[in-house]
Amino acid sequence: MIDLSSCIFIVDGQSEIQAFRAKFEKEYGISLNLRTGGCNGKDVNLEGYVNSIYGILIMALSGPFRYIACIMDRESRALSSNELSMQIKTIIVNKIRETTHYSEDELVNKVHVFSPDKCFENWLIADVTGIKTKAELIRQNAIQENYDGKSGLGLLKSMMLCKYKKTLHAPILFKAVEFPRARMHSASFCFFLEFLNSPTNPQNDAASVLLP
Repeated sequence: MIDLSSCIFIVDGQSEIQAFRAKFEKEYGISLNLRTGGCNGKDVNLEGYVNSIYGILIMALSGPFRYIACIMDRESRALSSNELSMQIKTIIVNKIRETTHYSEDELVNKVHVFSPDKCFENWLIADVTGIKTKAELIRQNAIQENYDGKSGLGLLKSMMLCKYKKTLHAPILFKAVEFPRARMHSASFCFFLEFLNSPTNPQNDAASVLLP
């Protein structure tokens, strides 16, 4: 398990920040280092995204962080989630190599990119059983499928009993998501969990409960 205190997470917006904070602090007692990226959306090109987080990347590289995890929604881009993650990482590594003293090996080992397929809400509905425990929010006839690549936001809204408000409901629902179940229904979420569960720091007992 990686040492989460040595990792900084760059996410798309406040709903992700609040959701990650709620989940990890409530269940694991871990306070994450979280930042929002400068821009994202279906019309933002990858170079523009990297430019918008460049300052955070440089700050993180010069600080005490061993890992930098960028989480950027795939949206409706033609690239697959994995292809998008790899391309963003390549752009980050090349840009920072051109402008700083950091080596390629150091950057490849420190920078990691993950892309919910298509949006963060796809990770919420990767465990419909879990979010249905919030019976006041989620229809009890909602069914579980593999929703990667589908409109996670639209699907979640169709499962809601009230109007979906990202910053209010995402933290509540993400707390209800059980990671072992969610990883079975979302390849993009499984890829992120494999990073969290990598055996680079097995003595970190506080985070060892993340995955079975």
